[in-house]
Amino acid sequence: MGVRFSPYQAVQGVLFAETFIKGDRHDISNIFRWDRVVLNLPGSPDYTPSKSWVYKIRADGILASDFLIYVDDVRTMGHSAEECRLVSRRVASLLNSLGLQDAARKRREESQTPGAWAGAIVMTADGFVSVSISQERWDKAKCILNWIQEHVTTGDDIPFKLLESHRGFLIYLVRTYPALNPYLKGIHLTLDSWQPWRLDDGWRMTLAEIRAALDDHPDFSSFGTGEKAPPRVKWVPRLINDLEALLLLFAPAMPPRRPMRLSASAFAIYQFGDASGTGFGSSLFLNGSIYYRHGQWSSSYSDESSNFLELANLIHAIEDAHAKGLLSDSELFVFTDNSAAEGAFYKGTSPSRRLFELVLRLRSLQMNAGLALHVIHVSGKRMIAQGTDALSRGITTAGVMAGMEFSSFVPLHESVQQRQDPNVIFDWVSSWAGDSVWLTPEDWFQPRSVTTPCVWTPPPAAADVAMDQLGKWIHMRPADTTHIIIIPRLMTSRWRKILGKICDLVFTVPLGTPIWNFSQFEPLIVGIALPLCRHKSWRLRGTPLLESVERTLRELPQATRGWGWSVLRQLLITTGSLDAMPAGMVRQVLYPTG
Repeated sequence: MGVRFSPYQAVQGVLFAETFIKGDRHDISNIFRWDRVVLNLPGSPDYTPSKSWVYKIRADGILASDFLIYVDDVRTMGHSAEECRLVSRRVASLLNSLGLQDAARKRREESQTPGAWAGAIVMTADGFVSVSISQERWDKAKCILNWIQEHVTTGDDIPFKLLESHRGFLIYLVRTYPALNPYLKGIHLTLDSWQPWRLDDGWRMTLAEIRAALDDHPDFSSFGTGEKAPPRVKWVPRLINDLEALLLLFAPAMPPRRPMRLSASAFAIYQFGDASGTGFGSSLFLNGSIYYRHGQWSSSYSDESSNFLELANLIHAIEDAHAKGLLSDSELFVFTDNSAAEGAFYKGTSPSRRLFELVLRLRSLQMNAGLALHVIHVSGKRMIAQGTDALSRGITTAGVMAGMEFSSFVPLHESVQQRQDPNVIFDWVSSWAGDSVWLTPEDWFQPRSVTTPCVWTPPPAAADVAMDQLGKWIHMRPADTTHIIIIPRLMTSRWRKILGKICDLVFTVPLGTPIWNFSQFEPLIVGIALPLCRHKSWRLRGTPLLESVERTLRELPQATRGWGWSVLRQLLITTGSLDAMPAGMVRQVLYPTG
């Protein structure tokens, strides 16, 4: 971009402005002052579902004031109406002093039901925090779905421009109801079905399929030119299933309120479920008591896949608990050792019709019953030790059923340093990163210039917050230092994707190494975000050098002394010296020809 303005620079400037406005957190005259960060995380004995998982408080115990920026809009927050007015005044005055105009006419009065912002109506009423949309938008979404259904039932094509416009509106609603997102895929595929190199189901061809198609049809034009969308496009088969799901989710007459924070009387429930062979079992921990169920599948399930049985067991257990009233005003954490079940829940769909119907039942229950639900993949070894694996075989005297502590099997609140002797992980990182700054939760919210590597070790339940702050830190100072992130592989649906986007290198420390033994059940995920290089290609992610390091680490034996330290040490030495090299030599290092 040269000296021209760019979105990157605009966001970077706003982040520096945000830091400037918040000022010194220790200054008692600062409206944004705060004393410490509280980690109110599931799995801990004092977890409170009515409070945020990560929040800042003042020395007097009051929740700290804050503000959020979404594009060019600002939302201020405080523990009282007067506090909100003071926060708004400070934000507006300092933004104006920086040359960022604040339009006072657009301000709203302080309220716990302030109206729509960033695609949702946030309400702090009836004892809990929730998000919803207006009745007008809810009805409009229903009209859109009926319009799509009419075209699907009366023909094999649909107007492109109108569908594209309606898709934009539905995407807008996803910010409020994430459960809708997987079922927009049929619309996406329909809108792209006219593009070249597409299969009949709308999906893009693989390279092998393109080569085969060229062998059969050398004329490229027979697959479309890709220049301009036609007035009407052919709808894809998946649209029928997705439309069915969307119509079910929009069946209520009024828009449901999706709980973000439950009421003060709410409680957390932990449930393990497993299906093996012809049996199933699940255990549920509620208010200090353990409820369990187990049995044998009927003959009608004899031909079903193991993935179906695992997901069906979870859903049956949840529906059974909901029917008994055990899940009212609660937050449910469901643990499974089947990654396909977890993936189907978060994707919201499956190629299998039977799995699709199961997921839709669960999504409908989650959205319309106001159920706060989390599905978490754990190791099969943890499932065995916890005792639910034995339940699926009819054994009721193993694990927690034999008296073991249920909470010991849900360490969502524990960082890598809390799970074992902290000196073990400290010595390992020091062996290849040298002197480092080990960040506390308070450090996450104070981005600053640091020359030595920074080590982030958030608990799995707080990892998404840490990744959000890390992204801001790197965006503000992309060439300052190396960041090292170490997280046990739990709740990966909340943070694994963003970790891969932020870091240049992500690798797994397997169980059985000198730094992470078999008793931990799940491996460690380690990410390394390297500073930008002053030579092209600036960011090192995806270069052959880092790919070779990742491959070497993957092939290392578990019992290797100091597992991976020499490989990682050499990587940091090499990347740390790139700025001092000529551009031609840098390319030879990053893209070796040998």
